[in-house]
Amino acid sequence: KQNYFELVLKSSVDSFRFTFNPQWREDGYCKVVDWGDGVGEDVKNSGSWITHTYQKAGTYKLRIKANCYHIQFGLRGAEYVYDCNGNWDALGDITDSTYMFSGCSNAIFSFATLPRNLVDASGMFENCYNVELQISKLPNTLVYANNMFQRCRKIKLPLSSLPQNLTNGRDMF
Repeated sequence: KQNYFELVLKSSVDSFRFTFNPQWREDGYCKVVDWGDGVGEDVKNSGSWITHTYQKAGTYKLRIKANCYHIQFGLRGAEYVYDCNGNWDALGDITDSTYMFSGCSNAIFSFATLPRNLVDASGMFENCYNVELQISKLPNTLVYANNMFQRCRKIKLPLSSLPQNLTNGRDMF
């Protein structure tokens, strides 16, 4: 397995921006190993939106290594096509995926599992459009899933059951 989390973005628009927001505790960090255009970056502040501008249209593989408990990607309103390798361990111990991919469109996520210690997935895929997910089972640690898949249009999700610990799944679908 690769030692980084990889997110693939594809755009036909020249000079587009991509953002993400990692959050970590005292012993955490986040490093952009590669934005996909040969540029890397050490993220200095937890909870800050990190922005990168791509100068031309194309397909880019963003690679991240981190020790975070939460990360959110700025996918809203873009015409991008997405995928990611689902190597959650390369991001740290993700327990909170609130709004992680909210608003994404044209995505085919090939990962079959979510972070193994995930507790809160509220709004994780909320307002997604034209998205395919391979997730058939949610982690047993999941407690909060409010709006997790709410207002998703044209979503394909082979989910077969809900976790037994789920106590708050208001408007999950």
